Amino acid sequence: MQEGESHAAIERAARDSYAQLLSFVAARTGGDVAGAEDALGEAFLAALRQWPGEGVPAHFENIGIRIEDDLLVTAAGYENLTAAAPKSVSDIESLMRG
Repeated sequence: MQEGESHAAIERAARDSYAQLLSFVAARTGGDVAGAEDALGEAFLAALRQWPGEGVPAHFENIGIRIEDDLLVTAAGYENLTAAAPKSVSDIESLMRG
């Protein structure tokens, strides 16, 4: 794969999926948006280094993100651990705008 093709795939991922990815990672880290941004930055940097030589992974294109709640089930009931995490498009976009 040529470098331009892999960079274009990474740019598409950043443009089309960044808000969803950020929300997903932040929800899994207890709402740590700054940490999620750092993790995504490192992932995109790793892709910029790896994909030009190895190609875009076949499973990468056309992936979706599923946003769910994480529930802690106890004898007394349950606790929604990710209740405060943004899940709707408007909430995610609002988070991204700051």
